[in-house]
Amino acid sequence: MKLKTDAKKSFDLAIQSLANSKNIKDFHDSLTSIVLREFIIRTLKQFHLEQVDFYDVVSEVYIRGTKTIDSGEHIENPGAWIRITSLNIIREMSRQQLKEQANSEFIERQIAPNDREDNNEVELKILEKSLQTLTEKDRQILELKYFQDKSWKQVVADLADCGEILKEATVRQRGKRALER
Repeated sequence: MKLKTDAKKSFDLAIQSLANSKNIKDFHDSLTSIVLREFIIRTLKQFHLEQVDFYDVVSEVYIRGTKTIDSGEHIENPGAWIRITSLNIIREMSRQQLKEQANSEFIERQIAPNDREDNNEVELKILEKSLQTLTEKDRQILELKYFQDKSWKQVVADLADCGEILKEATVRQRGKRALER
């Protein structure tokens, strides 16, 4: 039992010195705390977790440390244990952030088709208005070529069936100009 309380006191002291690294009188403890503090801050930046507060990581380290001590395990070197545990916590936070980003991107992709459908409706209205401004022959050429997906030879043949005899080059040029309008 005494070993458990000594371990708890040692761990609590390490956490206190980490949280209040500027107010420590012992040079060695102060240096260790400053190095640990800078390690945690640098690792947060490395994992693109600048929005996470340093004290959030320290709090989670403290919770895990007290659970470890209460379960009967001995933390031999609190400084090293805090360093490893804080790294693991930051990795977990990073994985969680990546999962959340992936989920939000997935949701956006699910919502995006509705936006595309709205855009398609607008584009169809614009296309209808544009087609109405064309002459009957130009509209017929575009309809045969692009809506019925016919080759230029087939467009010429269909126009010939309607009594309009034109060369393939002429039909292509009229189609090109109609698209430009």
